[in-house]
Amino acid sequence: MITRRRLALACAVLALAGCEPSGGGFSFLTGPSASAVTQVKLLDGEVIVATPSGYCIDRNATRADLGFAAEASCALVARGGAAPRHDGLITVQVGDGDSAIVTGQENTLRNFLKSDEGKQLLAGDGPVRGISVGKTGIWNHVVEVYLNSVPEGEFEGFQPVEWRAFFDLKDRLVTIRLRGYDRAPLSFEQGQALLRTAIDAMIQANSVVAAPETG
Repeated sequence: MITRRRLALACAVLALAGCEPSGGGFSFLTGPSASAVTQVKLLDGEVIVATPSGYCIDRNATRADLGFAAEASCALVARGGAAPRHDGLITVQVGDGDSAIVTGQENTLRNFLKSDEGKQLLAGDGPVRGISVGKTGIWNHVVEVYLNSVPEGEFEGFQPVEWRAFFDLKDRLVTIRLRGYDRAPLSFEQGQALLRTAIDAMIQANSVVAAPETG
């Protein structure tokens, strides 16, 4: 059984990390400038991030040493890249070793994220009043959260909703976040399907077999 304190601390690391691009920001803000890269090794090769079809690693925003990766349409990031069927921004944050907390505690985490304390973590360094948790669910030992979150800073021009997933990979806690664009907003079903495709791509790249659906 995980303690509420450990849960809060672990989620805080992932909720607060990777919220903003590092270095010079997202590549798609200035146009395609690199070759297509669909995989990146994080944390000295401990974890691999692989992208869904049509997505490329934004190397300008990715910080492998901090366990953070950004994925966007290959058409926006890479020269000569093609656009995916459903366009959005995907970010991945991987926790430290022995940070895994989800498997076997899915309902505990799901309920925690719906609490006031959980909303604070989901808000990151923004105001809690800007967060409204909508649907939550459990899929293949992944805890999913669909929330309203007003875009700020680098996220202007994105939908005011976000899909987020928490899951364990090896001995690490991972969160994947997805936002669609105002110019081509994603439906709930499209966003959920894209989020799950990103999760599957990462699991397969790390040779971890997903468990059967639990709820």
